[in-house]
Amino acid sequence: MYWTGLSPDEARQFLANKDKSKRDKRISLKEAVQKYVKDGDNLGIAGFVDARQPIAIVHEIIRQG
Repeated sequence: MYWTGLSPDEARQFLANKDKSKRDKRISLKEAVQKYVKDGDNLGIAGFVDARQPIAIVHEIIRQG
């Protein structure tokens, strides 16, 4: 597999121009699934399984079909 991402110069330029404002970046599970989970994606869900934390996003993915 080959790296097809940014070159070092492009990465530096991206970081120099990146929005560094302190704003609320949280979104709802519904919005997160709509924006970031696409049909055919492979997902790894882990962390705090005993507290059932990742289950909410699994339910939202199923709900959105």
